[in-house]
Amino acid sequence: MFEVDVPAEEAELRWYDGALGTGAVRVVQIIEGFKGTELSRRPGIGASWVHLSKSLSAWAGRRVTIELSNEGEGVGFFGVPQVVRVRPDRRAPDVLVYLLDTLRADRLGAWGSTAGNSPTFDRIASEGVAFRWAFSSSSWTKPAIPTLMTGVLPTVHGVGSFDVEPGRPPRPAFGSRLPDGVAVLAERFRGAGWRTASFVANPWGSALSGLDRGFSTARLPRSWPGRLGEAADQVDARDMHDSFLAWLDEEADRPYFAYIHTMEVHEYLARPYIGSPDPYGAAVRDAGLKLAELLEALRRRGRLDDLLLVVVSDHGESLGEREMVPGMPFVGHGISLYQAEVHIPILFWSTAHLSPAHIEHPVMLADVAPTLLDLFGLDPLLEAHGRSLLPLLRGRKGPVHDAVWMSLVSGQGEQHRLPSYAVVSHDLKKVYEKPNYGTCSWSTLPLCMLSFDLDEDPGEAVPRRADGSKLARRLEAWKQEQNELADRFRSHYGAPDNPALTPQDAERLRALGYVQ
Repeated sequence: MFEVDVPAEEAELRWYDGALGTGAVRVVQIIEGFKGTELSRRPGIGASWVHLSKSLSAWAGRRVTIELSNEGEGVGFFGVPQVVRVRPDRRAPDVLVYLLDTLRADRLGAWGSTAGNSPTFDRIASEGVAFRWAFSSSSWTKPAIPTLMTGVLPTVHGVGSFDVEPGRPPRPAFGSRLPDGVAVLAERFRGAGWRTASFVANPWGSALSGLDRGFSTARLPRSWPGRLGEAADQVDARDMHDSFLAWLDEEADRPYFAYIHTMEVHEYLARPYIGSPDPYGAAVRDAGLKLAELLEALRRRGRLDDLLLVVVSDHGESLGEREMVPGMPFVGHGISLYQAEVHIPILFWSTAHLSPAHIEHPVMLADVAPTLLDLFGLDPLLEAHGRSLLPLLRGRKGPVHDAVWMSLVSGQGEQHRLPSYAVVSHDLKKVYEKPNYGTCSWSTLPLCMLSFDLDEDPGEAVPRRADGSKLARRLEAWKQEQNELADRFRSHYGAPDNPALTPQDAERLRALGYVQ
């Protein structure tokens, strides 16, 4: 039961309805004074949420009480009840953040690939604003997605950092969650009137990292496959798209902020890609075709012309181009901060609001949330380390960063527990502090400093010693600063909660190859 002031303009009460048990009867009524008027009465079981709406025009401009109750012996549910103005025209643009897990930038034509596997992404890049030197905050999903949603770097938010127990080797905290008090991007949009929802095929991109907060709807796939390579089908982006479009159609008159997280590229070693001469390229092409289908579905609904689309990845993928340990080429991610794993695409696309441009200045994943909030004039995320890229979107020539930063404070195996850090300066010089697994012949230390010139050597084929260089000293100072920021962050918000994985969560992660 709650009191509301019904708008003078035409308004509706909208909510979701569901039930367990045939005896549940869900009743919605308006109470004004001593009089009650029933708006809805739904008996019986609800196999899934049903979206309902009722006009409030009879109470326009008046203060009333809305009562939602359950009669009978079953259990009834109401979800997201709200009073909304009926708007024949949406006054705010739609915003869709579309993440392709494990997509490395240099496998796209717009970033120089000649394989021809990325026509959809290349078209978006040609029509939108493409950030050619964008870097993830880390090289695996668990620490990266909280940074996307908050603008806070992993060195501070700590999600996915090592869990240390007495008598056991350190291990990644797979179950750790962002502390509740930390503001997230979706909360800002929901508070400003956008509908908000996430459709995530990787559990680390949602509730398992505390990132369902701020979304009125957070939907995971209806089913999960078996172990990697054993299932006939992986979680298909089309399933996520269908759920998104069904949700969109429920309230077609309202603007939305949505997050879609797909796994086609991540699952390039599963069927149907594994039989291809280039499984990774086949997965990139398939992911692009499915995104093109989604954009066409939005066009048919008249929701494309006023859309702001952000295409991004959480990290890349090493494809055996280098040896992490002598004699052992590495395939995978979450073990290094080489370009293959941290150089990602970031694309902003809007035919109504942005002019095409290719930006050559370094930017980072932490910049996405501050940019979106700045673009729409919403309150900033006070803890964010990222910066707004709006000046670059509007044509400014100079960089917004003097340097961008990456870290790998936990890898995905016990042998990768030594931390790594990297910095890329505005002129594309890179310093990478990495574990020395016998690959730094000049050093007897457990860590060594490498430097690269990414402008001349984007594949990092020619490493040089960085010990004592100006950029290396700057990286050391930044690490100290991050430790201090992390201490203040934990003092204010607490450390990330790290509950044990439920059997269901463990099985979902096992299906994606994360746990054995």
